[in-house]
Amino acid sequence: VDVHGFFSDASLLGTFHDFVSITRIISSEMIEFKVCMNDLSRSFEDLRSKLRSQTQESEEYASFLEAQLEDSQTEAASLFQELEELRLAFENESTVKEQEIQHLQGII
Repeated sequence: VDVHGFFSDASLLGTFHDFVSITRIISSEMIEFKVCMNDLSRSFEDLRSKLRSQTQESEEYASFLEAQLEDSQTEAASLFQELEELRLAFENESTVKEQEIQHLQGII
């Protein structure tokens, strides 16, 4: 600083170089920050895509399980109907046999 309170040329030049250095550092940091933000954005999109894919797979699997359940219920109803028909046939056969036994006892 000279006697009048102004910066000397050497001091101004040093301050300018410091300013340029700081500006370069800030610029470099901003570029790194931008790269990091792009990486984060890409990672976020990848995660979102995976989540969508897993959600779709889960929905497809849930639909598959629902179809399996419906098939199982239909098959169970069919088997129950068959069982009921067999029970009725057995009852009818038992009634016929009982009548035959009574008829034979009446003959004896």
